[in-house]
Amino acid sequence: MEEREANHILIVDDESSVRATVKMILEFCGYKVYDVENGTEALTCLETYRFDLVITDYSMFGIKGDALAQLIKERWPAQLVMMVTAYADMWGGAKPQGVDALLCKPFAANELKAAVIDLLATRDNDSSQTDKPSSPIPPGINLGTRPNLGPSETV
Repeated sequence: MEEREANHILIVDDESSVRATVKMILEFCGYKVYDVENGTEALTCLETYRFDLVITDYSMFGIKGDALAQLIKERWPAQLVMMVTAYADMWGGAKPQGVDALLCKPFAANELKAAVIDLLATRDNDSSQTDKPSSPIPPGINLGTRPNLGPSETV
């Protein structure tokens, strides 16, 4: 049986403890996870490297998560984007434009894992998702990853 390469996920959040916790959870699930602290860094990464999923916070300095999702979809329409936020009620139950999945804070590790699995499954089942950004990330590259600050049960 052929083993599949791990999915690459980019986390965008200006809170280092949130980035570290989400990264730890997803790495434990077998994903290759990279993180940056703002939308500008995320767009720079996406210019060069391919990610299977971008997970962005909504409330960040500079580019907000919903605006980042729109910018990503304008440039790479097939790029999957999940937004995590404590302000989900702002959109009245709908997802903001450019956002493929919305996860409400606080969330448990199993909720994050399920949301990622479900969203990646939509891509795997959609053969039209062919326009991937640039190239895969070479092994060992550091995208400005911040040190882990310790686990948390909910984010």
